[in-house]
Amino acid sequence: MRPRTEFVAVAGPLTLRGNRQFISLFCETCFYGMYTVLFMTLLVNYRERPATSRSVQIIRAITIFQYCMVTVHISLAFYQNYLAFTVFDDAETEFNKLGAASYTLAQLAIEWTNCACADSILIWRVWILWNHSLYVVIVPIILVIVSTTSGYLVCWSMNAVDSSASSDFGDLFGPAVEKWAILLAICVMLTNIICTGMIAGRIWWHNRETQKAMGLNGMPHKYRTIFYGILESGALYLLAWIVAILLYLINTSAIIPMLDIISQLSGIVPALIVIIVSRSIDAATHYEEALTTINYRRNSRMQMGTSCTVDRELRASPKNSLEMIPMMDVDEQEAVQLQPSQPPPPPQQARNSRISSAVVFVDDNHPFDLDSYISNYTGRAAIDRLTHIVSVCPSVAVDAFTLAVRLIQKARDPGLFQTLCHAYEQVSAYSDVKLPSISELPAIQTKWTDDTLKKNQSEKMKLEAELKNYSNNMIKESIRMGHRDLAEFSRSVGDYPSALKHWTKSREFCTTSQHVLDGCLSTIELLIEQRNYSHLPTYVFKAEAALEAVTSSAATLAKAENSSGAGGSRKTASAMSPDREILQSKLDFATALGQLAQSNYERAAYHFLRLSSGTGSGGGLARIAWRYCHLWFCLRARVVIEEPHVREMIEAYMASNFKGVLETLGKYNTRHTIDIHLFPHLTTLNSLTRNRLVSLYFAPFSSIKLDRMAQAFGWSVVETEDYVVGLVRSGDIGGRVDSRAKVLQVKKTDHRAELFAHAIKTGVEIAKTNKKLLYRIKLQQADGTTLHPLTGFACFV
Repeated sequence: MRPRTEFVAVAGPLTLRGNRQFISLFCETCFYGMYTVLFMTLLVNYRERPATSRSVQIIRAITIFQYCMVTVHISLAFYQNYLAFTVFDDAETEFNKLGAASYTLAQLAIEWTNCACADSILIWRVWILWNHSLYVVIVPIILVIVSTTSGYLVCWSMNAVDSSASSDFGDLFGPAVEKWAILLAICVMLTNIICTGMIAGRIWWHNRETQKAMGLNGMPHKYRTIFYGILESGALYLLAWIVAILLYLINTSAIIPMLDIISQLSGIVPALIVIIVSRSIDAATHYEEALTTINYRRNSRMQMGTSCTVDRELRASPKNSLEMIPMMDVDEQEAVQLQPSQPPPPPQQARNSRISSAVVFVDDNHPFDLDSYISNYTGRAAIDRLTHIVSVCPSVAVDAFTLAVRLIQKARDPGLFQTLCHAYEQVSAYSDVKLPSISELPAIQTKWTDDTLKKNQSEKMKLEAELKNYSNNMIKESIRMGHRDLAEFSRSVGDYPSALKHWTKSREFCTTSQHVLDGCLSTIELLIEQRNYSHLPTYVFKAEAALEAVTSSAATLAKAENSSGAGGSRKTASAMSPDREILQSKLDFATALGQLAQSNYERAAYHFLRLSSGTGSGGGLARIAWRYCHLWFCLRARVVIEEPHVREMIEAYMASNFKGVLETLGKYNTRHTIDIHLFPHLTTLNSLTRNRLVSLYFAPFSSIKLDRMAQAFGWSVVETEDYVVGLVRSGDIGGRVDSRAKVLQVKKTDHRAELFAHAIKTGVEIAKTNKKLLYRIKLQQADGTTLHPLTGFACFV
C-alpha cells in the first residue's frame, strides 16, 4: 500500500505529491487569515462611511464578492485534502478524474474571476488618479476582457479532455489548454505592468511636483512613502504573477502553492488599496503632509506658513488638477429648503429675557456714542450688537434699529430682521419708554427676502453638488475646501449647527498643520459669534498645538535654507513672529471668553492681560478685554491703557479714591451693558469690584467709623452698614460691626499665641522627620538595603 504522504493532490493543473500538498494548503490558509483581517477592517470602514456614489457601491460589492469566492476556493482545497486522506487513499486515478471533473475546475474558475475583479479595481484606481480619463484605461480594460476569456477557455478545454482516458491529472494539461494558458499569462502580466506603472508613476509625479512647489530639496518620510506607494500600486500582485510564470517556465510543481497564494492575493491587494485610500494613508498623504490635490502651474508658487489653497479653476475644470484623494465617500448632504434662521440663544438666555430689569439709558451722566462703538464691527457681529443695543437701550433703540436694517440688507440672512423686530417690541413694552411704532421704522421688503432665500437655496445646492462631486472623485483637498465653503455659507445665512458640522468634517481632510490651524480659528470665531463658550477650550487647545507645529515647520525650513546658503531665512523668521503673536492673542482672547463664561474671572483677566497692545481681535474685541480686566483683576503693572475711562479708574484706584472708581463704573455702566459678552456678568463683576474696594479700604485699620467709610465711598451710613454686615457674614471681612457706635472693628487675634502654636507644630514635624532619617541610617549601616531591579535605586529589604 502507498504511504499517505504520497497521495495525489489536485489543487492545480499539475500533479503534486508528498508534503508539498501540505505546504500549498498551509500557505493558502495563512494568506486567507490575513485576508480575513483586512476584510473585517473593510466592513468596519463600510459601516462608518455609508456609500453614496455608484462607483463606490460597485467597488464595495466587488470586494465582498471576492471574499466570498476566496472562501469557496479554500473550502474546496480543504475538502480535496479530506478526500485524499480518506476516500481515495489507494485510488489515485479515480481521485484525478474526480478532481479534474469538478473541484479543480471550480477552483480555477474562481481564480480567474478573482483575478478579473482585482485587475478591475487596479484599473479603477488608475482611472481616479488620471483625472477620470478613459483613454488611459482602454488598453487595460481590453486586456482584462481577453485574460478573463482565456481563463474560462482554459477551464473549458480541460473539461473537454476525456478524463476517463487519463490516469494522471497532468495529462489534462494538453496543447489546447497550454495555448489559452499562455495567452492568459501574457494578458495578466501586461495588465498588471501597465496599471502598476501608471499608479506608481502618478504618485512619483505628484511627489516631484509637490517638492518643487514647496521648495524642498529632498523627500521627507522617504521609506514610508515608498512603502505605501508599493501597496497602493499593486506591485505585490504583479510580483506574485512574475514568480508564478517563472515557476511554470522551469517546469516545477512549486507553481501549485504559488497559484493558491495568487488566489488569495487577488483579494488581498484590492482590499489593501481600498483600506489605504479610505483611511487617508496613501503615499501622497505621507509626503510631508502635502496637498493631495494641487493645481500645479509654472507661474504659481506656494509659500510656507500660509494656507495652501487650490486655484478656483479646480471647480470649473477638475481635469486640470491632480486628483488623488484617499477618501472613499462622505455623507451626502440633504437638500433642505432654507428658511429664515433664528440666532441660537446664548447660554444666559434666561437672564437676557428679563429686558425690563436690564434697560439702561444714555444721557450726560451715562455717555455713549453709537456710531463710534459700532464702527469697530462689521457684518454679523455688528448686527448682533445692534440687536442687543435695541433690546437694552431705548435711548438709542431707533438709531440702532435703522443701522441694523441697513446692515441686514447687505447680509444673507433674512431671519435677522425678525429677531431685530422682536427685540424692539420687547423694549417698547417697557412702561417708562415711549418709542415710535415699529411700522414707522424702516422695514425689509418682501421681494428682497424672497430673492435672498432663492439665492441662498441656489448657492447651497451648488456647493453641495460640488462637494458631492469631489467626494465621488475622492479629491481630499477639494473635499476640505467644499466643507469649508459650506461652513462659511451656513454661517453667513445663520445656520450655525450646519456650519459647525462642516468645519468639524473639514478637519478630517486636512493635510497640513496650517489647514488644521485655519479650521480651528474659524470654528473659534463661529463659537464666539454663536456665544457657545463651552466648546472654546477644546478648539483653543487644538489650535495651539497646530500653531506650534506650523511654527516648528517654518523654523525648520528657515534653518534648512540658512544651512544651504539661501538668503532671506532671517527675514522669514522675523516675519513669522508678528503672525504668531497675533494668532496667539486671538487664542488668548478665546480662552479668556471661555473662562469668563464659567465665571472664572481671575483666570479670564489673566488671559485678557496677555493680549498684545493694538491687537485687533475681531473688530475692537481687544478694547473689550481691558474693560473685563479692570472690573475684577483691574491692577497690573504692564497694562497698556487705551480707554480714557479705564485710565480714570486706574488713576483713582492708585490714589485710593475708591469713590471715584465707583463713580466711573456707574458713569460707563451703559457702555458695559451693551456689550453682548460682558452683559450677563455685569452685576456679578460690579459686586465683586465693590467688595474688593471695601476690603482694601478696611485692611490697614483695626477699627474704623462707618460714617468715615460712607464718606469715602459716597454712600449713606445705613447703606454702608448694610453692605459691611453682608461682607462680614460672607467672610470677606474679618471683623464685627458695632451698630450702636457705628464702628467696624477687626477681630482681635493673639499673634504671639499663633506664633507659639506654629513653632510647636513645626518642631513636632521636624522631630518625626529626624527619627525617620536615623532609622534609615541604621538600616544602611546594617546592610538592610538592596538595589531595585527596575529603578536601580536603593530600597529596603
